[in-house]
Amino acid sequence: MKKIKVSKNSLLDNLSLFFLIFSTFFTYVIGELYFYTPNGVDYEKYVKYLDYFQYNSETTHTGQGLIYYFIVSLVSFIRKDEVSTLNVINYMNSNIHLANFILYLIGIFGFYILLRKYGYKKLTVFLALTIVNFSIPVFIMRSILKPEILAFCLMPWIIVGLEAYFENTKIKNFLV
Repeated sequence: MKKIKVSKNSLLDNLSLFFLIFSTFFTYVIGELYFYTPNGVDYEKYVKYLDYFQYNSETTHTGQGLIYYFIVSLVSFIRKDEVSTLNVINYMNSNIHLANFILYLIGIFGFYILLRKYGYKKLTVFLALTIVNFSIPVFIMRSILKPEILAFCLMPWIIVGLEAYFENTKIKNFLV
């Protein structure tokens, strides 16, 4: 019989990855269950954007960017079969949480790529990202209808792209 040799580092990496995944989904569920987005900061101000993408308004009446609100509306459109007149507010609350969670996952993966590129060990990266999951400002950012989550999502990818461009100054690296 062959013995399976498991190194201590591999075991710690896998355990820390498990805690990262568990904490990510745990904080998502806690936010979904206990944070009601319409009670959040500036909800009334930003819900106009969702009304615009759901054809309830002809204009947003403001001059901010629309891509974040388009993403939330897209999630709402994909899940439109789940809505009824009884659950429309909870439906929107759930869609905002889900859209923010998807953007957060993209951002967390980007930070993983970025930190690994800078030479940090997997264990260190997984533990740092687990701590980020429980950070109050990040938890709030994931729970409200504001486009800051999009900045969190894009920031590591922009840095990774710029690093790739400066390492090999080809226009392809700049565009990707």
